[in-house]
Amino acid sequence: MRDDDFYVEGGVLRIAGQIINTGLRVVQAIRAGGRIIVRLEPPPSSTRNDNVACYDNQGKLLWTIQASPHGGTSYNPYMLVYINSNLLVCAQNWNGVEYQINIGDGTVSAIGLQRF
Repeated sequence: MRDDDFYVEGGVLRIAGQIINTGLRVVQAIRAGGRIIVRLEPPPSSTRNDNVACYDNQGKLLWTIQASPHGGTSYNPYMLVYINSNLLVCAQNWNGVEYQINIGDGTVSAIGLQRF
């Protein structure tokens, strides 16, 4: 995945020519509102549910997403980040709950349910 100033290659995020240490493998990255939002792949043994992060154009971490508040299991990571048809930045968790992401601070609010 490439953009003018960021790309992901081999699970590594590069912004403005710098390798960014995310701590986990990067599996997806999108640009939204002048920011770079990445989805990280937690290891199978992990119960991390805060696997989306936001960086500025210089590679500074701005926030980590609020853990998914719905799902009923201890392991419920976000599986997809995207911009929906209403131009909202969204994420879906393991159970298909769709959230709008506040790109200012990483908080989420449920907006629907999508089944894969």
